[in-house]
Amino acid sequence: MSDSQGQPESPAMPTSNGIVTFPIERGSQVAVLSVSITFIILPTLAVFLRCLARRISRRRLEPSDYCIIVACVSRTSPAHRDTSADIFQVFVNIYQAVAIVGVVQSGVGFHFEEIVAMYGPEPFVKFMKLMIPIQILWAISLSFCKISILLLYTRIFTMRLMIVVAWATAALITGFALSTVLSCLLICRPLALNWDPTLEGTCGDQLLSYTITGSFNLATDVIVLLLPLPYLWKLQMKLYKKIILSCTFSLGIWLVANGPPAVTDWDSLANL
Repeated sequence: MSDSQGQPESPAMPTSNGIVTFPIERGSQVAVLSVSITFIILPTLAVFLRCLARRISRRRLEPSDYCIIVACVSRTSPAHRDTSADIFQVFVNIYQAVAIVGVVQSGVGFHFEEIVAMYGPEPFVKFMKLMIPIQILWAISLSFCKISILLLYTRIFTMRLMIVVAWATAALITGFALSTVLSCLLICRPLALNWDPTLEGTCGDQLLSYTITGSFNLATDVIVLLLPLPYLWKLQMKLYKKIILSCTFSLGIWLVANGPPAVTDWDSLANL
């Protein structure tokens, strides 16, 4: 869980309610926090500007807009609760907030052995508990974002085949989200067996579940990214414009490298 061995330079301080607060002093901690904060700001700004553009142009929100907003937990100002230009707190923000909690209270960035030696298993157990909302929020936010893109495709490309494939892909993505959430909640019975292997109960093959989930996510990523390209190349425009448009629609290609969060070192947890 860290980039360097040895004990923390500054000891973690327990709060009044017994929660350990880890000092921010390692590059790995700063990296996680930097990425989390960046991807709180950027998606929130993007959704805000999208809604603001709709309002300025006096256009109603479309289904694709509502999907990207549903991918958000709206946090509206009481004085402007009826405006479409409110700033939305996206599901991704909660996802990143959980990652920040993992750094501050669960020791993400420190080695597992250091944490257990100095503070016992509690911070690591809390990290395992955080894995549950991380997986659920990951699946929900990704799914609504992809469905939003597919709905946008159906407005831009009105060919019947495109619409059918887009809706079929949206149905697959919905099934992916539901199966991921159910798998996360039901793969271990009781649920607490996820973070306390000393309990009586059973767990399914979690590594297989992560592999299937990641593979299905990658497959839908590829479909969403490639779906509009054949239609773009059929447009009556100059070649360089087709290339520019193709590159624009493929900007999300880096997403296919993302996989679901996974923890596979169950033996270490079992030995606590």
